[in-house]
Amino acid sequence: MHKNRTILLFGLSIVTSLLVIGVFIFFLIIIKNKNEHTKAVLTTLENKNLKKLNASAITQKITRIEDIHKVVDSYFVNPNEIDSFVNYLENIGTNTNTVVNVESVAVLTTIKNTIAVKISAEGDFSNIMHTIQLLENAPYKIHVQQIYLNKRIQTITQDLKDVPKTKEILVWHVDISFVVLIS
Repeated sequence: MHKNRTILLFGLSIVTSLLVIGVFIFFLIIIKNKNEHTKAVLTTLENKNLKKLNASAITQKITRIEDIHKVVDSYFVNPNEIDSFVNYLENIGTNTNTVVNVESVAVLTTIKNTIAVKISAEGDFSNIMHTIQLLENAPYKIHVQQIYLNKRIQTITQDLKDVPKTKEILVWHVDISFVVLIS
């Protein structure tokens, strides 16, 4: 009987061991499946985050490109807004205390997408130089072709207490021809 009991205990311990090993393998498979599922979810989440980052980077680059496009467009005169360009040129004279006249604006057929402009200005020397400087630094793609600068003496007569008094002042005159790009 002792032998049967030992065999029975041995059999139960083998069955229990097999059952424990089976449960261990079952939990090991469940944990492995959960790890694979978690890995798949994390990979999907990482891909979505990467796509979101790429989308925001692309949006930022598009915004930068639009800003650069606006800056580049500002170098060109819009053919539909030549009058505002002419006003801009005349306002240079107002800002520098000179008289600026736009004498001609013509579309060039020899050079594509350009217009030829000729302006003249009168004033004192420093104001004329400031006008030229503002024109050269204008926010347009301007290529100055010719600058002709000369001076003349202008006589001004003033009546002071019924005594005419003449005064001579130097007046500078500049003719500027340039080409500007149009869009």
